Amino acid sequence: MGQTIGIVGGLVIGDAVVKAGLVSNLMVVIIALTAIASFVVPSNEMSNTLRILTFPLILLAGTFGFVGIAIGFLVLLIHLSRLESLGAPYFAPVSPLFVKDLKDTFLRLPIYKLNTRPKDVNAQKSVIVERSREWDDNEK
Repeated sequence: MGQTIGIVGGLVIGDAVVKAGLVSNLMVVIIALTAIASFVVPSNEMSNTLRILTFPLILLAGTFGFVGIAIGFLVLLIHLSRLESLGAPYFAPVSPLFVKDLKDTFLRLPIYKLNTRPKDVNAQKSVIVERSREWDDNEK
């Protein structure tokens, strides 16, 4: 009941603020979308991160409109593409682009075609042991 009252109250207050000319319609829409999307996030840490990231995006939306939102998301995308996790790029193999490593990113290829390790893991051996598709007679 409390969440419903909060959402309805937010819509009423948002409508009053837009009619007063203090913020744009786009800003109210962005705030409503982030409020709805916050119910989808499963992790509390991720929810807190997204809540903190909304404040600069709200300021950019209020100042520059849709262009500010686009610039904010572009800056966020650039930041994420420069991150590394355990020595591997965060968006690998898309950024930096390794075309040979894309074979298991968007479309799953058959297992026998996946015979090399990705370049971003810095493995000692780049070729994986040959996999056989036939049954081994000794395993019966």
